[in-house]
Amino acid sequence: MYFVDEKINIEDIGFPSKGSIISANVWTMLRNLEDYPDPEEFKPEQFIKDGKLDPNVRDPLTLVFDFGRRSDLCLTTRNDDEALANLIVGSVLVAISAADRCP
Repeated sequence: MYFVDEKINIEDIGFPSKGSIISANVWTMLRNLEDYPDPEEFKPEQFIKDGKLDPNVRDPLTLVFDFGRRSDLCLTTRNDDEALANLIVGSVLVAISAADRCP
C-alpha cells in the first residue's frame, strides 16, 4: 500500500487526492493473458524452455514481492528466493503449532 503525497495528473487522468491509500492489483497482474496464457491452470512447463527456466517469461515473484520505491529492500532482488521460501514455510509452521496449543 502507498499513501498519496500529492494529487498528480498524467495524460488527463487524475490520481487520488493527497492522503489517499492505493495498492497494486497483484491478482490482476498475475492473470495477464499476455504473460500467463492459462493463469488458472497449474502448468510449470510454461516457465521452462529446453529444460531450463525461460528468461522471457515474467517471474511471478517479481510481481508479488518486487515493485515500488522500496523494492531494492526486497529479498527477491538479491536472489534470495530460498530465504524467502524459508521465511514463508517457517511462518506457516509457527501458525500451525500455535493453533494446536489454542483451546
